[in-house]
Amino acid sequence: MPAKTPVTRKALEGAQKTVDSLLKQLKSIQDSLNVAGDTGDRWHDEAFKIGIGDQQTFQSQLQRIQIQLSQCRLVKPEEQNQTIKIGNLAKILLDGKITYLILDGLANYDGACSFASPIGRALYGASIGDKLKVKTDHRIIEAKVLEIVAPEKVDKYIDDNKLFLQE
Repeated sequence: MPAKTPVTRKALEGAQKTVDSLLKQLKSIQDSLNVAGDTGDRWHDEAFKIGIGDQQTFQSQLQRIQIQLSQCRLVKPEEQNQTIKIGNLAKILLDGKITYLILDGLANYDGACSFASPIGRALYGASIGDKLKVKTDHRIIEAKVLEIVAPEKVDKYIDDNKLFLQE
């Protein structure tokens, strides 16, 4: 059995918000389908066809997220040390610019960097001062680890430093 992807509580909460949103949208679509099915005029017939397509799309997204979640395991802060692990915020010099990334198994919130991405794989296990060269499909990225923040201190660090992380 393959190892499960380590994720933080924040990533799991983000995934749960997505699941909740999809379930709400599916309920709305189902309500619309029920109205369309009860009427029978041509406008509702077309809406019914569109609704069926939307329903299938949202169900597919929901299934994909549920599969992702079944392959995840929650990382506890005490599993961290002085190297970048899941949940750490890394302050890095990335192609000459200071960048902040939070390494996570699922990159579903602001500032998250997927552990499966090229930069995520390079950061995992890196220490302060490490210089990294990351080959992507299009280029080579150079990075240097400047600081590592433990998972339990990430939110305070972001607030104290007035960081606005981007996806």
